[in-house]
Amino acid sequence: MTTSQPPSSATRTGLQRRAPLMVMAAAALLAGLSACASGPATPTTPAGSLPHTSRWDQQEWVVTALNGAELPVTGPRPTLSIQDGVASGTDGCNRYRRPLKPASDVPSALRFDDAGGASTRMACPGEAESVSRGWNAAMLATRSVRTEPKRLTLVDESGNIVARLAPLKP
Repeated sequence: MTTSQPPSSATRTGLQRRAPLMVMAAAALLAGLSACASGPATPTTPAGSLPHTSRWDQQEWVVTALNGAELPVTGPRPTLSIQDGVASGTDGCNRYRRPLKPASDVPSALRFDDAGGASTRMACPGEAESVSRGWNAAMLATRSVRTEPKRLTLVDESGNIVARLAPLKP
């Protein structure tokens, strides 16, 4: 009586040899897609815990100056909208979402959390790349916000102005 033995690796077809790799690749792809589809970034600052933002959140702002340099009206200009503890907009080229970090050291504290954020990664030619880098650096450097009628001013820890913004729709 003979028993059947599984085929040796030399007699397996190419598909049989690749099947385990294809299953692992499919599982990795599904895991990656489910991570992307998990929904919006969870804010590190719960909605309503930044009372000083009530004067200027829930509307969209456009950056008019970065590090003291006015941005041309016709060139790329970043935007900012803060809703439910999450900042979003464009950086002059790419779309971004960043949760806000709680900070209790000053009443007007504002911190953009780089962890947990997301951004598209398009190539930004010329001036768009410079503006994009400048806005992302300004967000990371921001430690507080000054509010004036129809203007926001983002300030770093030394008191230097890193960005000025105006309402997108006055």
